[in-house]
Parts: sequence; structure tokens; C-alpha cells
Amino acid sequence: MEFAGHITPDHPAPPTADDLDFAVPIATFVEQSALEEFGVGTVANGSTLVEVALSFTLWRRPDDPEHPDNLADLTPEVRASLDVLPPWPLPAWMHESRRRMRYPALWEAVRTTRVDPVQRADHETPAAVLVHHVNHVLRNTFRGERVRGEHFGELLGAATERGVRPAAVSYDGADVDGLELDTDAHVTAIGVDLGDRLVTAVVAREHLPHIRLALRDRP
Repeated sequence: MEFAGHITPDHPAPPTADDLDFAVPIATFVEQSALEEFGVGTVANGSTLVEVALSFTLWRRPDDPEHPDNLADLTPEVRASLDVLPPWPLPAWMHESRRRMRYPALWEAVRTTRVDPVQRADHETPAAVLVHHVNHVLRNTFRGERVRGEHFGELLGAATERGVRPAAVSYDGADVDGLELDTDAHVTAIGVDLGDRLVTAVVAREHLPHIRLALRDRP
């Protein structure tokens, strides 16, 4: 229930990946202590889900969650806004969302895209889907560095398929034929064609020392 421009304590939490009716397995990173799944984005064609993208909280020191190294590099304005609680009660899930904003996030880092294994549109090639995912992450998480103009703006130095090359990708514990895009200044990306779905992952370069860039089916 929502009124007066704010969310009431009984407002339902957003769906998690466990709540989704997706016709193919959802991909994620391999289990690792530095990453904690938090949040899911979806794209639907009518009533049918065609994309699921998982976001993660990054723990630079997973053995010590309270260590200051785990905190994100926030502006003083953002930090101050998180220190002030709204003047109305919030649901528990929103308090948790606000708390997570203090830590680095891999926003929509792993995306699973459903495709027809026999007939695919031009925009459903593995390279095209990988490039689209890269530019989506750049536009939304590097706006200050890469977007010129207001609102949607112009993405500067957008990734193109010229930067995509074949690469081995670790999936479910085995190296499989895949793709990588490792020419961007801010992110690196990998992708794999699994027949009925394309799986892509995009990670900011600053986070690479803390994680293993390997994928699997989400349990």
C-alpha cells in the first residue's frame, strides 16, 4: 500500500529470483564469500519473462563485514542522506535496501537471456547480447564518467561488437567456448551461448581482484 508519496510498512517486498517463473535456469556467479546476491531485474515480452539479471553486494573483507574496507566510496551527500531516516516508518526490506547502499554493488552483473535455439533475431546473437549488457551497465553505473547529457544521455565510448573475441568461460565447473569483451576502461565482460539462453556477466574492473569470474546455474 502506497500513499502520500511514500511506502508504508506493509508494502510488499520486491520479488527475488526465487519468486520468478522463468522457463530456463537462471545463471549466477559460482559460490564465493565476496559476493552476496541482492536484487533482481527483469525484462518481459508481454507476460513472458525474457531476461533476468542478478545484482550482488561485494564484500572486500567477507570475514569481517564491519570492516571499513567493505564500505563503498560514497559522496558526502549520499552518505548524509543514508544517515537520516525518513519521518515515516519503512518496511524491513527497505531498511535493508538502504543499508546495502553503503556497500559496493555489482548491479545487474549476471544476465540470463532466453532465446529460441533454432531461430534468433539479429539482436539475439551472443556478441550483440554481450555488448548490450556492457552498455547497459556502463550507462547506469558509470553515468558521471561515461554519459553526456541529461536523462538517457549519450554513452561515450560505447562498446561495440568489434571488441568481442572468443574466450574460454568457466561454467558449472567446466571451461566452455564463450566470448569476452576486455577492451573497456571501466568494465570487463564474458558471455556464453547455452542454446536456449545466453548468459553474460559484466563486472567493474575495480572489483576484479575480489571475485572469481566464473558462472554456474543458480541452485
